[in-house]
Amino acid sequence: MTSTERAPIIFARLRLRYPKTAPALDHANAWELLVATVLAAQCTDARVNMVTPNLFARWPGLSAPPGSTTTKPRTLSARPSA
Repeated sequence: MTSTERAPIIFARLRLRYPKTAPALDHANAWELLVATVLAAQCTDARVNMVTPNLFARWPGLSAPPGSTTTKPRTLSARPSA
């Protein structure tokens, strides 16, 4: 049996075993999922879900608002000082 023939069988078995799968990262569109995935490589998914609402409120898409800089988004993800 080739891998092309096995793939649907494997997929069906996975669907039975894990019927309700969803990404752990909160997102509303592909752009948000991409950004959240990149951030998740640096910290936990829970942490990403805490900072992305504010991040996406200020920078909702690829085009940055006037006056924004690349350093501003970094401050949004910084841990609050104790």
